Amino acid sequence: MATVLGQITHHLVKYRTMIFAPGGSASMNDLAGELLGWDLSVDAYRKDLKRGAGE
Repeated sequence: MATVLGQITHHLVKYRTMIFAPGGSASMNDLAGELLGWDLSVDAYRKDLKRGAGE
């Protein structure tokens, strides 16, 4: 239980630091992409769709 609580706390602190700390100085897409670790652009989405379709 303590390990799970520690992991949840770690992710909440990471979220707070990466999303709330900049205070509007960066776009939400950039911040969310950095947090998630992938590009949130339309081009990246299309590329992912093509990859899933086997193209």
